[in-house]
Amino acid sequence: MKKRLVCFCLFYMLAFITLGDAKRFGITYARRMLGLEDDVGAKKKHQMDPYDNYIVCSWGGVRSKMIMAWLREMAPHSNVFHVHDRFPPPSLTYVEGERFSKRRMTKNDAQKTMVIFVFREPWKAISSRISKQHCLHIQGTNCNTLGGDRNLNLLQYVRNTRDDLHIREHWKAYAEDHHDYPILFVNSTQFFNPVVFQRVRDHLRLPVETLPPRFLQTGDRYHRNASLPQLHHLQRQYTNLTRLIMRTVTEGVLLRVTPRK
Repeated sequence: MKKRLVCFCLFYMLAFITLGDAKRFGITYARRMLGLEDDVGAKKKHQMDPYDNYIVCSWGGVRSKMIMAWLREMAPHSNVFHVHDRFPPPSLTYVEGERFSKRRMTKNDAQKTMVIFVFREPWKAISSRISKQHCLHIQGTNCNTLGGDRNLNLLQYVRNTRDDLHIREHWKAYAEDHHDYPILFVNSTQFFNPVVFQRVRDHLRLPVETLPPRFLQTGDRYHRNASLPQLHHLQRQYTNLTRLIMRTVTEGVLLRVTPRK
Protein backbone atom coordinates (compact mmCIF):
# COMPACT_ATOMS: atom_id res chain seq x y z
CA MET A 1 0.00 0.00 0.00
CA LYS A 2 2.81 2.41 0.97
CA LYS A 3 4.69 1.72 -2.29
CA ARG A 4 1.54 2.43 -4.33
CA LEU A 5 1.01 5.72 -2.49
CA VAL A 6 4.61 6.81 -3.20
CA CYS A 7 4.26 5.96 -6.90
CA PHE A 8 0.96 7.83 -7.12
CA CYS A 9 2.50 10.94 -5.53
CA LEU A 10 5.45 10.88 -7.90
CA PHE A 11 3.16 10.54 -10.92
CA TYR A 12 0.98 13.39 -9.66
CA MET A 13 4.02 15.68 -9.21
CA LEU A 14 5.50 14.90 -12.62
CA ALA A 15 2.18 15.68 -14.28
CA PHE A 16 2.54 19.34 -13.32
CA ILE A 17 6.12 19.95 -14.42
CA THR A 18 7.73 20.05 -17.85
CA LEU A 19 9.68 17.23 -19.40
CA GLY A 20 12.95 19.15 -18.84
CA ASP A 21 12.09 19.69 -15.17
CA ALA A 22 11.22 16.03 -14.85
CA LYS A 23 14.61 15.04 -16.23
CA ARG A 24 16.43 17.38 -13.82
CA PHE A 25 14.29 16.14 -10.94
CA GLY A 26 15.08 12.52 -11.75
CA ILE A 27 18.84 13.14 -12.03
CA THR A 28 18.94 15.13 -8.79
CA TYR A 29 16.86 12.50 -6.97
CA ALA A 30 19.13 9.69 -8.22
CA ARG A 31 22.31 11.55 -7.23
CA ARG A 32 20.96 12.19 -3.74
CA MET A 33 19.89 8.56 -3.36
CA LEU A 34 23.49 7.62 -4.20
CA GLY A 35 24.85 10.13 -1.71
CA LEU A 36 26.16 12.50 -4.39
CA GLU A 37 25.78 16.28 -4.75
CA ASP A 38 24.71 18.11 -7.89
CA ASP A 39 27.59 19.68 -9.87
CA VAL A 40 26.84 23.29 -8.97
CA GLY A 41 26.42 22.48 -5.31
CA ALA A 42 29.66 20.53 -5.26
CA LYS A 43 31.60 23.34 -6.94
CA LYS A 44 30.28 25.91 -4.49
CA LYS A 45 31.00 23.71 -1.52
CA HIS A 46 34.56 22.85 -2.51
CA GLN A 47 35.48 26.16 -4.16
CA MET A 48 38.43 27.94 -2.59
CA ASP A 49 38.16 31.54 -1.45
CA PRO A 50 39.53 34.25 -3.78
CA TYR A 51 43.17 35.21 -3.32
CA ASP A 52 43.90 37.98 -0.84
CA ASN A 53 46.11 39.73 -3.40
CA TYR A 54 46.05 39.99 -7.19
CA ILE A 55 49.05 41.56 -8.95
CA VAL A 56 48.13 42.55 -12.52
CA CYS A 57 51.27 42.97 -14.65
CA SER A 58 51.60 44.21 -18.23
CA TRP A 59 53.60 46.37 -20.63
CA GLY A 60 50.60 48.66 -21.11
CA GLY A 61 47.94 49.00 -23.79
CA VAL A 62 46.47 45.55 -23.09
CA ARG A 63 43.25 46.39 -21.16
CA SER A 64 44.87 45.63 -17.81
CA LYS A 65 42.96 48.49 -16.18
CA MET A 66 39.69 46.96 -17.36
CA ILE A 67 40.67 43.65 -15.75
CA MET A 68 41.73 45.44 -12.55
CA ALA A 69 38.37 47.21 -12.26
CA TRP A 70 36.60 43.88 -12.87
CA LEU A 71 38.67 42.11 -10.19
CA ARG A 72 37.94 44.84 -7.65
CA GLU A 73 34.25 44.43 -8.35
CA MET A 74 34.24 40.61 -8.31
CA ALA A 75 36.63 40.21 -5.34
CA PRO A 76 35.86 43.29 -3.20
CA HIS A 77 37.73 41.96 -0.16
CA SER A 78 40.97 41.37 -2.09
CA ASN A 79 43.80 43.79 -2.84
CA VAL A 80 44.39 44.45 -6.54
CA PHE A 81 47.74 45.91 -7.61
CA HIS A 82 48.82 47.21 -11.02
CA VAL A 83 52.44 46.69 -12.02
CA HIS A 84 54.49 47.92 -14.99
CA ASP A 85 57.82 46.30 -14.16
CA ARG A 86 59.96 44.37 -16.61
CA PHE A 87 62.13 43.06 -13.78
CA PRO A 88 59.90 40.62 -11.83
CA PRO A 89 61.77 39.17 -8.83
CA PRO A 90 62.69 35.47 -8.58
CA SER A 91 60.84 35.36 -5.24
CA LEU A 92 57.68 37.35 -4.76
CA THR A 93 58.06 40.80 -3.19
CA TYR A 94 55.57 43.43 -2.08
CA VAL A 95 54.36 46.03 -4.57
CA GLU A 96 55.26 49.69 -4.07
CA GLY A 97 53.82 52.14 -6.55
CA GLU A 98 53.70 50.15 -9.78
CA ARG A 99 56.92 48.25 -9.16
CA PHE A 100 58.00 45.17 -7.28
CA SER A 101 59.92 46.30 -4.21
CA LYS A 102 62.94 44.63 -2.60
CA ARG A 103 60.89 43.60 0.45
CA ARG A 104 60.41 39.86 0.14
CA MET A 105 56.85 38.71 0.72
CA THR A 106 56.20 36.37 3.62
CA LYS A 107 55.44 32.77 2.72
CA ASN A 108 51.90 33.14 4.04
CA ASP A 109 51.22 36.26 1.93
CA ALA A 110 52.82 34.71 -1.15
CA GLN A 111 50.52 31.69 -0.93
CA LYS A 112 47.54 34.06 -0.94
CA THR A 113 48.76 36.03 -3.96
CA MET A 114 48.20 35.46 -7.67
CA VAL A 115 50.37 37.21 -10.25
CA ILE A 116 48.57 37.83 -13.56
CA PHE A 117 50.39 38.83 -16.74
CA VAL A 118 47.97 40.42 -19.20
CA PHE A 119 49.08 40.73 -22.82
CA ARG A 120 47.98 41.06 -26.40
CA GLU A 121 49.83 41.35 -29.70
CA PRO A 122 52.74 43.78 -29.14
CA TRP A 123 52.01 46.01 -32.15
CA LYS A 124 48.45 46.62 -30.92
CA ALA A 125 49.64 47.47 -27.43
CA ILE A 126 52.38 49.82 -28.67
CA SER A 127 50.11 51.69 -31.08
CA SER A 128 47.70 52.31 -28.19
CA ARG A 129 50.19 53.78 -25.73
CA ILE A 130 53.11 55.20 -27.71
CA SER A 131 54.32 58.27 -25.77
CA LYS A 132 57.37 59.54 -23.94
CA GLN A 133 55.61 59.25 -20.58
CA HIS A 134 54.62 55.64 -21.17
CA CYS A 135 58.10 54.79 -22.43
CA LEU A 136 59.62 56.11 -19.21
CA HIS A 137 56.96 54.41 -17.10
CA ILE A 138 57.69 50.93 -18.44
CA GLN A 139 61.46 51.42 -18.20
CA GLY A 140 62.08 51.95 -21.91
CA THR A 141 65.12 53.56 -23.52
CA ASN A 142 65.57 56.45 -25.98
CA CYS A 143 62.31 57.86 -24.62
CA ASN A 144 63.43 61.41 -25.48
CA THR A 145 62.93 60.61 -29.16
CA LEU A 146 59.18 60.60 -28.47
CA GLY A 147 57.08 63.72 -28.08
CA GLY A 148 53.45 64.68 -27.60
CA ASP A 149 52.08 63.68 -31.02
CA ARG A 150 51.24 59.97 -31.12
CA ASN A 151 51.26 59.74 -34.89
CA LEU A 152 54.75 61.22 -35.07
CA ASN A 153 55.82 58.96 -32.19
CA LEU A 154 54.62 55.88 -34.02
CA LEU A 155 56.37 57.01 -37.21
CA GLN A 156 59.61 57.57 -35.29
CA TYR A 157 59.34 54.21 -33.51
CA VAL A 158 58.81 52.35 -36.78
CA ARG A 159 61.68 54.17 -38.49
CA ASN A 160 64.27 53.38 -35.82
CA THR A 161 63.29 49.65 -35.92
CA ARG A 162 64.49 49.24 -32.32
CA ASP A 163 62.58 47.64 -29.47
CA ASP A 164 62.95 50.77 -27.31
CA LEU A 165 60.00 49.70 -25.11
CA HIS A 166 61.81 46.40 -24.43
CA ILE A 167 58.71 44.33 -25.13
CA ARG A 168 60.84 41.29 -25.95
CA GLU A 169 62.73 41.52 -22.66
CA HIS A 170 59.49 42.17 -20.79
CA TRP A 171 57.99 38.96 -22.15
CA LYS A 172 61.11 36.91 -21.46
CA ALA A 173 61.32 38.15 -17.87
CA TYR A 174 57.87 36.72 -17.07
CA ALA A 175 57.53 33.81 -19.48
CA GLU A 176 61.04 32.34 -19.50
CA ASP A 177 62.98 33.43 -16.40
CA HIS A 178 62.83 31.47 -13.16
CA HIS A 179 60.28 32.41 -10.48
CA ASP A 180 59.26 30.48 -7.38
CA TYR A 181 55.64 31.62 -7.72
CA PRO A 182 53.01 30.83 -10.37
CA ILE A 183 52.12 33.39 -13.05
CA LEU A 184 48.79 33.35 -14.89
CA PHE A 185 49.13 34.54 -18.50
CA VAL A 186 45.93 35.99 -19.98
CA ASN A 187 45.44 37.13 -23.58
CA SER A 188 43.03 40.04 -23.18
CA THR A 189 41.78 39.74 -26.76
CA GLN A 190 40.37 36.30 -25.89
CA PHE A 191 39.05 37.28 -22.47
CA PHE A 192 35.44 37.29 -23.68
CA ASN A 193 35.71 33.80 -25.12
CA PRO A 194 33.48 31.73 -22.77
CA VAL A 195 35.94 28.82 -22.57
CA VAL A 196 38.92 31.07 -21.88
CA PHE A 197 36.98 33.15 -19.38
CA GLN A 198 35.88 30.08 -17.42
CA ARG A 199 39.48 28.94 -17.09
CA VAL A 200 40.62 32.41 -16.01
CA ARG A 201 37.82 32.59 -13.46
CA ASP A 202 38.71 29.21 -11.99
CA HIS A 203 42.44 29.99 -11.80
CA LEU A 204 41.60 33.21 -9.95
CA ARG A 205 39.33 31.32 -7.52
CA LEU A 206 36.33 33.50 -8.32
CA PRO A 207 32.76 32.25 -7.73
CA VAL A 208 31.20 30.15 -10.49
CA GLU A 209 28.52 32.82 -11.00
CA THR A 210 31.15 35.48 -11.79
CA LEU A 211 30.43 37.36 -15.02
CA PRO A 212 33.06 38.77 -17.40
CA PRO A 213 33.69 42.52 -17.60
CA ARG A 214 31.32 44.59 -19.69
CA PHE A 215 32.31 44.16 -23.33
CA LEU A 216 34.05 47.18 -24.81
CA GLN A 217 32.48 47.79 -28.18
CA THR A 218 35.31 50.03 -29.43
CA GLY A 219 38.23 48.13 -27.94
CA ASP A 220 39.82 49.65 -24.85
CA ARG A 221 39.56 53.33 -24.13
CA TYR A 222 43.24 53.91 -24.96
CA HIS A 223 42.96 52.47 -28.43
CA ARG A 224 43.18 54.82 -31.36
CA ASN A 225 43.27 54.60 -35.12
CA ALA A 226 46.72 55.07 -36.60
CA SER A 227 47.83 55.11 -40.22
CA LEU A 228 47.68 51.62 -41.71
CA PRO A 229 51.17 51.66 -43.31
CA GLN A 230 52.78 52.44 -39.95
CA LEU A 231 50.75 49.73 -38.21
CA HIS A 232 51.77 47.20 -40.87
CA HIS A 233 55.44 48.09 -40.39
CA LEU A 234 55.05 47.80 -36.62
CA GLN A 235 53.31 44.45 -36.97
CA ARG A 236 56.14 43.11 -39.13
CA GLN A 237 58.71 44.44 -36.66
CA TYR A 238 57.23 42.25 -33.91
CA THR A 239 56.24 39.24 -36.04
CA ASN A 240 58.71 36.81 -34.47
CA LEU A 241 57.84 37.85 -30.91
CA THR A 242 54.12 37.61 -31.65
CA ARG A 243 54.59 34.08 -32.98
CA LEU A 244 56.57 33.11 -29.90
CA ILE A 245 53.88 34.50 -27.58
CA MET A 246 51.07 32.73 -29.41
CA ARG A 247 53.00 29.45 -29.39
CA THR A 248 53.53 29.79 -25.66
CA VAL A 249 49.94 30.66 -24.77
CA THR A 250 47.99 28.74 -27.39
CA GLU A 251 44.56 28.79 -25.76
CA GLY A 252 44.31 32.33 -24.39
CA VAL A 253 45.29 31.46 -20.82
CA LEU A 254 48.22 29.63 -19.25
CA LEU A 255 49.26 29.07 -15.64
CA ARG A 256 53.07 28.90 -15.59
CA VAL A 257 54.71 27.20 -12.63
CA THR A 258 58.50 27.17 -12.82
CA PRO A 259 59.99 23.81 -11.80
CA ARG A 260 62.02 24.05 -8.61
CA LYS A 261 65.78 24.17 -9.12
